Amino acid sequence: MLFLQSMNTILFHLLILMAMQSIVIVLSSCPTGWVKWRQSCYILLPDKMNWMQAEAACNRPGSNLIVPDSKEENDFIFKWAVKGNGGMLIGCTDAAQEGVWLCGGQPARFTNWKTEFPQNNSRYNCARMVTNGLWSDNLKCNGTATKTVVCEMPVPIVPIYHTLLGPNGRVSQYCPLNHVIDNLAVEGVIACGWACTSDPRCRSFNVWQSSEKEKKCQLNDVTRLENDQTDSHDVEGCVYFSL
Repeated sequence: MLFLQSMNTILFHLLILMAMQSIVIVLSSCPTGWVKWRQSCYILLPDKMNWMQAEAACNRPGSNLIVPDSKEENDFIFKWAVKGNGGMLIGCTDAAQEGVWLCGGQPARFTNWKTEFPQNNSRYNCARMVTNGLWSDNLKCNGTATKTVVCEMPVPIVPIYHTLLGPNGRVSQYCPLNHVIDNLAVEGVIACGWACTSDPRCRSFNVWQSSEKEKKCQLNDVTRLENDQTDSHDVEGCVYFSL
């Protein structure tokens, strides 16, 4: 009870929702740093990667390596992120079965292959966007060649983060402490959640109670399920949330 009384007004009202065992936050716009086009959000990552690295970097709840689903989206992405940038990776591969291309794990709804592609070559199994927005599969998925990476997600209209009550009825305070990728000063849970959603590396976040107006927000690159449980600690004043 003392713990709840010490939280700020926003967090207190969010915790009231815990009667249903989780916090629900609904958004209707793109997070900071993401670009909105129609009903999707996009972010250009600062580092170039190979295809396998890019797929892992973009793979988190609601987000994936970009897959253009129409000529209009393909043209938008080319003009925004690819033109003059040496090519961009696309979330399409035939690594599972040569010649059977899956985009985002599903049969492609749209393709824009150059005339000579895709090739029937088991050495090259991943796609990229090249000149004029055309696609090529002349790329090894885990090779040394690195390209521009764009992640995409739908404009958020569903819950983006939550926390659960423990068996004792208290808010989960088992916070991962050795996977912090950023420390921020924020006004409360909502601001920390936005910061996590805005950073493609972030999988969960910790909010620390303090007597000051600003709270300490820690962004983590793992969730508790992904983390070695010995690295999560029951720490007074720390509240854990995952995406």
